[in-house]
Amino acid sequence: ENERLHMQVFEVSQEKRVEVERLQNQLSDFQQQAEQHQSAVEGMRQEHETAMQKLLEDKTVKEVRLQKLEQELSLVKERADLSEHTLSSTKNELDSHTAITSKILAEKLPFNDTAVQEWNMFNVPTYDRKQQMKAQELVAQAGRLVHELVSGMSNFVAYLEQRASAYPVDSTTGEPLSPVNQRLCAHLKTQSLWVRPMDKLFGDFKSSLRDDVPVTLETCSGLQEFAAGYHHFVINLQKFLSYFLISLLGESQVSWCPPTLERHNTVLSQHCTLAVAAFKRLDTYLQLLAAQTTHFCKQPASNRTAIFTHLATSLLHLHSCVKDMSNSFSSKVTQEHMLPTASQKLKTNNECVLSSLASVTASSEKIASFVQSNLEYITMQAGLHARGAAVDVNSANTERGRGAVEAVTVLRRHAASYMSSLQRPVPETVPYASALINNHSMISSTESRDSFAQQVAEGQQRISKLEQEKEHWMLEAQLLQIKLEKEQKKLSGLTAELQHLQQSGGVAVAASIDIPAPAPSRSANSSPGLVRKAELGVVTAGDVIDGPQVGQ
Repeated sequence: ENERLHMQVFEVSQEKRVEVERLQNQLSDFQQQAEQHQSAVEGMRQEHETAMQKLLEDKTVKEVRLQKLEQELSLVKERADLSEHTLSSTKNELDSHTAITSKILAEKLPFNDTAVQEWNMFNVPTYDRKQQMKAQELVAQAGRLVHELVSGMSNFVAYLEQRASAYPVDSTTGEPLSPVNQRLCAHLKTQSLWVRPMDKLFGDFKSSLRDDVPVTLETCSGLQEFAAGYHHFVINLQKFLSYFLISLLGESQVSWCPPTLERHNTVLSQHCTLAVAAFKRLDTYLQLLAAQTTHFCKQPASNRTAIFTHLATSLLHLHSCVKDMSNSFSSKVTQEHMLPTASQKLKTNNECVLSSLASVTASSEKIASFVQSNLEYITMQAGLHARGAAVDVNSANTERGRGAVEAVTVLRRHAASYMSSLQRPVPETVPYASALINNHSMISSTESRDSFAQQVAEGQQRISKLEQEKEHWMLEAQLLQIKLEKEQKKLSGLTAELQHLQQSGGVAVAASIDIPAPAPSRSANSSPGLVRKAELGVVTAGDVIDGPQVGQ
């Protein structure tokens, strides 16, 4: 029975131990889970606190922004109210002015003179300012393009003159040039008389345009001088062509000229002839345009569109001819450089001629494209406007398309000149109060200058007196110094003799021997200047005198 009880106790204890172990394991597991849950709870709590803090910051920022927006809204409302009030007052004021103006017009204006063409001609004509500015801008662009073309032509003529003197015979070697080349060089040397003046003439034409006068063919009187200069240029260009063609023929007849080069010379002659003909064709249309600027032109104004159109076409043809001439000259130069007689000077000169031809080609292309792109504006009938009524330039009721009679134009110019004379700058003036202050300052400065001059004179006199006194007291000081040295030597000798007698055991000679004391300076007692040591720098007789100094 005990054994059975022991066995039961043992089994119960074993079961209890197993159960305790199981419970302990569950407890440890539950503790780990609790720790994990606690850490998760802590993390969630921290995240929640961070989110709350961020939300609070956002709330604060938004509240500040909301306050600022509310302030801005209040300001905008105030400005809107003020603007509305201003608008209403302005509207009322305009309504009153409009009513007054309408009443004055109804009562005082007898008739509308712009309704009748004959009466409207006596009104002062006006013009579009934008159109005027655009016309002047186009003229300025054309001036720059003409300058490029003239520079290229000038360089081409100059380099061609150098080439004519170096090929086929080089004049620097002493061989004479052919008569044709001599005349060609002499004509090309005068290029400053027939090439360069075109740039100056176009500049004069540009400067002749006035701001108060519309830019039309009737007002462009300076175009006649430019057209005359271009005509002179074309005449000299034709003269140059005749010499140049004969020179090319002479180059083809030399013994070392191959057939290929001869063919290139022939092609170049043809292209040069076409280019000069293109310049001549352009001159024809320029002369027609220049004739339109005169008052005695018999051509109708309706031909201007056709003239400008043909002018643009001739410019395109000129660019094509100059380009062909440049290409043929380039081919000719390539053949010349292959010759054994071609010198480095000739090659360099040919390259310069080609570069100048390229410049002429580029500038002619720019001019052609410029005129072609602005052809619609140039051919547009730029009629004037008189009191809002458009005036046709082709109208027979207008005088040469001006839209006003000559008397109105003359009076308008006189009025413009008078208004310009009124715009003179006012001369600089000084206010009356400033003038009085300046006068008092000048008088006081004059008085101060006189008083300063008197003080300076007195100071100079005092300085001269002090200099004299300084010299006097310096002499006195030197005399006193000499006298002092003598007395000191005498005193030192007597003192040495007294000491010698005392050492030898003699009687007391101090009571019996009368040692003369240094005599006081009579100047120190009689002259009050020695007492003033601070002023003159003089010390007493017993002191060492470094030198007198004049006080201030």
